[in-house]
Amino acid sequence: MNNKIETIKSLIANGATFAALEYTTTVKTAAKFKDIEILKSSKANVTLFGTIKDFEVYQRAVIKSANKIDGQAITDFTVSDTYFTHDDNCFSIVTHKTNGTAYLYAIFNNASKSVYTIDGIESDKITVSQYLTNSEKDKLLNDNSLVYNKLNDVIHSTIVRTIKIENVTSIKANKMQLELNAKTALAA
Repeated sequence: MNNKIETIKSLIANGATFAALEYTTTVKTAAKFKDIEILKSSKANVTLFGTIKDFEVYQRAVIKSANKIDGQAITDFTVSDTYFTHDDNCFSIVTHKTNGTAYLYAIFNNASKSVYTIDGIESDKITVSQYLTNSEKDKLLNDNSLVYNKLNDVIHSTIVRTIKIENVTSIKANKMQLELNAKTALAA
């Protein structure tokens, strides 16, 4: 795992960089469908951060996106505490505070494109939703491009995801492509 992390760090380099990110995750099913394997393979354009001195990138991104939404004039945003800590040398590598799991911290620049498979067979969201709990079904089928932050009483469109390093399959940035062994589903 440390080799993957070091390789990702060298790919990201300094400052902020746009990247094409691919990752595959297991979709958690409702308990009665626990024997069914559903994978979600996603592709997205993201921003990754190497060595940066200004740790307020998320705060600034939220303020900027919130001010593009009619009726909002946001000048400040309080960032809540997180379950992870940022790596000292690479802001986009984060570690879970209690269990040490490594994640890739990425700000999504557009909606990700995803392909789902059920037991290895490509499927659509409607079919996948039949295997989920009601709350997970709602998340899957509803528009999640806007986020309501209760603490700050603000709506914004800044989407940050922390993806387990083990789920990252490919990163293309700085004219280089890094292919990582991970779970695989159909090409997204």
